[in-house]
Amino acid sequence: MKNVVYRTEGPTVIVQTTTKNHLHPENETRIFPIYLDESEEQTGRIVRGVLEQAEGGGAGPEEREAIVGVWHDAVRLLESATVIVPFARRIKVPTSQVRIRRDVTRLLDVVRVIAWLHQHGRERDEAGRVIATEVDFRTALALVEEPLMKAWRAFSPTEERVMGAIKRLPEEMRQKGFKRRDLAVEGAQPRTVQEALASLTSTGYLDRDGRGGSQGFTYTLTRDPEVMTLGISLDPPPDAATEDEGTRGIAWNSDRAIESPDLQEDLAIARSRGRAAEIVVDPHERKPKNPVRRTLSAKGP
Repeated sequence: MKNVVYRTEGPTVIVQTTTKNHLHPENETRIFPIYLDESEEQTGRIVRGVLEQAEGGGAGPEEREAIVGVWHDAVRLLESATVIVPFARRIKVPTSQVRIRRDVTRLLDVVRVIAWLHQHGRERDEAGRVIATEVDFRTALALVEEPLMKAWRAFSPTEERVMGAIKRLPEEMRQKGFKRRDLAVEGAQPRTVQEALASLTSTGYLDRDGRGGSQGFTYTLTRDPEVMTLGISLDPPPDAATEDEGTRGIAWNSDRAIESPDLQEDLAIARSRGRAAEIVVDPHERKPKNPVRRTLSAKGP
């Protein structure tokens, strides 16, 4: 073991993984926890993918290179830009939890990133800043809703399934005691259930008798998890009709793939020369103007 120092030009993004049910609370308020899909359906999809790959199916090296090339082209067509959220004051968030002070900032960061990625389909103000739309807000909210709900309730997906199995027990067992073997948790191994029970005990949802023995611990339910909703919403604008009409136009352009021979040519050039391209699209028109107006700059001849 030794220390290794990495230096890179920022800004940077850090992605970490863990097998723990929960991180330290000070860390959890600084991240969006994304849990793996442990369902039987997802396991089936993974197994089918492995078997198809073994038969010679799936994407080959050339197809992978082509896919990566498309992503590289998409990044080269983006430029550094500031994003503003003109409707930010209309966003309503609950204030019952202290951690919302950090969560609301990270939610706005996701809105800005989505708008920046769609910069060629977004309007700009006089200063050249990208203007985020309500569509960007709704997309961001859909992405962060599940991680925030799990973080606010302090439940991992396995703990949710275990708590669901506990609540299906008869009332007498929940109040007077039950064993791990009494729980029917679909798709979970006994060790995983045991770890979830220990975690629920540490967070105060369960009480444990302290005597393991050959039959295992006896648990009782001490408090039900609160019925929670995220509680984040967007108030309607003062002139809802006008705003909705404009949003529909922008949403259509942001989701529509612009198919143009000129654009395909730009993508090919961007791949070969690594140059930046700006594609200007009128957000209120269903078709690109003329059909696409390009401003290109390239280094070298």
